[in-house]
Amino acid sequence: NNFPIAVMAQICRNASFAPNLYPAANPFFTDPMTLELKPHMDDALKVALAKSVGPSDGVGRALEIGGPTPYLGKLIYDKMATGAIDNVVRPLVDSYEIEAFKQRGGFAESCVEGDGEQCAVYTQPYMLNDVSLGTQHFAHGAELPFEDETYAFVMSSHNLEHYPNPLKALLEWDRILKPGGYMFLNLPDPRYTYDWKRKVSDMSELIKCFHAEAVMDEDRAFDYLVKDRIEGILSISTYNSLMDNKVDEKEAEDMWRSRVGNDRGDDSWIDKFHWHVYDPSLVEELYGCLGYEVKGMDLVAPYHMMSIARKPSL
Repeated sequence: NNFPIAVMAQICRNASFAPNLYPAANPFFTDPMTLELKPHMDDALKVALAKSVGPSDGVGRALEIGGPTPYLGKLIYDKMATGAIDNVVRPLVDSYEIEAFKQRGGFAESCVEGDGEQCAVYTQPYMLNDVSLGTQHFAHGAELPFEDETYAFVMSSHNLEHYPNPLKALLEWDRILKPGGYMFLNLPDPRYTYDWKRKVSDMSELIKCFHAEAVMDEDRAFDYLVKDRIEGILSISTYNSLMDNKVDEKEAEDMWRSRVGNDRGDDSWIDKFHWHVYDPSLVEELYGCLGYEVKGMDLVAPYHMMSIARKPSL
């Protein structure tokens, strides 16, 4: 009864989209998790890359949100034309972010020698292991500095879950994607991360978050999206026991709590949390809202939930 139908109509391009408020088990969650892409997903990804940004048939450029993602090298980067992929990350404001970016191989030397502020004021080569993939841009992932329909392929790996208002980010990625282009999303499988105790989000929750930021003043929206939710996240976030082999829940909560910032002027700490929890059914609903055609979904060890979908043509 409290589902914001009118708001959904403003967001969803697909006029016939009807959300499932109580998602049933998605068949992809019953598939075995494998170490490599299953043939159907591998084929779908190859076709998408070849048609959009491939070295032969492709004629467009790709944009990654929050890269680089080294383990996707053979799956994605190597199948693109040389220099065809750009990347955007938010301006780096603390040593934690700078070090994480350096460890992923994302810095050109000119930026390593400077600090976060210097890195934020200009674009530079998008680097991975000393190879330039394209251009590095510094901006918030939900406020991109690009014209409409600029890119033929948009990809995001373990990034969307860090947005308190994920639909705002997703609609921004849709805005800069060409008609007929492809979107690749890789999200954490909550069953194998520190979200394993949390309830999967639903479309109603995501739409309410979008509506809150759209109609509330900045302080009220921050309270709704972040402040009112953080305690619930802290109380049930655990260690990723598969990776860290830690089970002390109090220690885990203290660790996560130490990352919460108190300064409203610096909201970079928000990026360190998973604000919503996804499963394949919810991912499918997000694509359905946009009117995208899902081309493939797959579960890949240790905790990757990958999908590829095509934006409608004009």
